[in-house]
Amino acid sequence: MDHIRNRLNGQFSHRRPSRVPGELRGKWVAWDRDQTRIVASGHTFEEAKGAAGAAGESSVLMARVPTRLGRPMLYMVAVYISQ
Repeated sequence: MDHIRNRLNGQFSHRRPSRVPGELRGKWVAWDRDQTRIVASGHTFEEAKGAAGAAGESSVLMARVPTRLGRPMLYMVAVYISQ
């Protein structure tokens, strides 16, 4: 099982993020803190981050979805959104 470093709370997680719908290929997505649901998406990092803030999220994990699903997301970035 993959170990995902959760930078929001400094813990290792043994969970895998939920599946990503095919229509999000190549886009940036913002995951909730538990990495169980996508709260926003966009064509750019800033667009997805702005949409997450507009949805009322204060901290998210940002990731760019590969153009070919089935390939792992290589990194996630923790983002804190000031309201």
